[in-house]
Amino acid sequence: RKFLNVPRSSSEVIYNRRDQTHPDAYIIYVFLNGQGMECQHIHFQKKQLAKGMNYVLELTARRFNVNPLKLCDMDGRKITEPSQLMSRGAYVLVAAGQSFRDTWYFLPDNAIDTSTNQERIEDRSDQRDRLLQRRERRERAKLKSQKAVMRTEPTDRFRRETVQPGRRFGNIY
Repeated sequence: RKFLNVPRSSSEVIYNRRDQTHPDAYIIYVFLNGQGMECQHIHFQKKQLAKGMNYVLELTARRFNVNPLKLCDMDGRKITEPSQLMSRGAYVLVAAGQSFRDTWYFLPDNAIDTSTNQERIEDRSDQRDRLLQRRERRERAKLKSQKAVMRTEPTDRFRRETVQPGRRFGNIY
């Protein structure tokens, strides 16, 4: 009863997220090496993580249809065992025959940057904010242009009207 008047923060719990609804679920966000705009979120059960890193790597590689070499954190350090994985952490999948590409990776909203370099984390966050602002501006401009087209369409329709052969314009006999 004494907890009824205490306000709860809505940011503590996101009810639709799998790791909130299933306490034994792990979610990781994985980028393919060098492709910073496309990310897959992968759900794991703790039983799956207990099977070892090779199993986790194989499940992750199936999503991208590649032959996996290693799973790295955002700094390029190899993840050697599942206990190093962080739920909601962001990782990079390096395919066989490649080395880690240190490019910019666009982190989704719920992802946690696994980099240890604080400056790099802040830079990624700033770049992400700027990218989102650019996308919003493009969307607004697109909507504005669509509205402008909608306003001019009715007048254009009347201008394009032509007389069919054998008929008089405007009068039907």
